[in-house]
Amino acid sequence: MTTTPAAAAPARAAAGSRPFRYGRLAITAVIAAVANTLVFAVGSAAGASMSIDSPAYSQITLVMSAVATLLPLLVAGGATWLVARRFPGFRRIAQWLGLAVALLSMISPFVVAQDSATAVSLAAMHLVAGAAWFFGLASTGRRAR
Repeated sequence: MTTTPAAAAPARAAAGSRPFRYGRLAITAVIAAVANTLVFAVGSAAGASMSIDSPAYSQITLVMSAVATLLPLLVAGGATWLVARRFPGFRRIAQWLGLAVALLSMISPFVVAQDSATAVSLAAMHLVAGAAWFFGLASTGRRAR
């Protein structure tokens, strides 16, 4: 039996809505946390004060940068995984939406940072977290069992 191009089209259309592996997201979250601690160290060595104008806190620490990377990625990833089990197309929406949020949030460090080196360092951390989210939610290419 041969498949016609029309029969193959639905299979290609469904490929973008396949589930993701939460373990892969967890690994990318850990890698992003390590990368962000390196960004923190490099930024601090370059003269970033890591001081911000915020009512909640005024100093960013190394531990804060790691936790602020890991916690949102793991919690949002868990929620996305649960929703994507019921609605597989949600994974792709969340993947792009999360990347957009990370890219848009890169603006905030330039508003609250007390110096430009801090702003650039914090914006780079947002970019790292966004990339981890995007690639962590990538389709596995297989259906979950």
